[in-house]
Amino acid sequence: MPRKENPVEEAFERCRLLALLIDHEYQRARSTPTDQRYVDLGITEKGQKIEDARREIIQAFDELAALSNHLAILDMASAFERMFRSRIATAIGEARKSLQDKYARPGSTPLIAREKLIREHFEGIADIIELIGASLSKEVQEQLRQVRDSRNKFSHGTDLRVAPTIMREEARDALNEAIVLLRPS
Repeated sequence: MPRKENPVEEAFERCRLLALLIDHEYQRARSTPTDQRYVDLGITEKGQKIEDARREIIQAFDELAALSNHLAILDMASAFERMFRSRIATAIGEARKSLQDKYARPGSTPLIAREKLIREHFEGIADIIELIGASLSKEVQEQLRQVRDSRNKFSHGTDLRVAPTIMREEARDALNEAIVLLRPS
């Protein structure tokens, strides 16, 4: 899988590949539910009736598909937040250099106290929406909130059977719209 410059796209592609692998194996498992392979994986039991094995396979792969959907949101949100923190650090460094070059005495660091405040305040998706929300459509803002909510619910113990509130493609698109605003000008 070739590297992309956009970490959200990288996360999306990783999870898309995982979903394809799960689906491919699911199709195979449905056609041969009593195969030793699924016994070895712990999905079915040796000597199990075909219908019982098929039911076990459906349940196991439904859970794996649900997990991959949640992981896609989690991975993309994490990649987006890392990119944002990196961009904030770059902006702080640029501001520090500009201030030191123009206004500061040699050796003074006028932004040290404010840097910590900025880094601590703008860490998560909610903070990012607060910072750049005025430049995003209401729809994208809502989609970003859904990404955040889905990620938080999953990481705090959502049942796999409860699907994310946003599809991974919509999440990717919303995060990518926000990324455009984070690119250096």
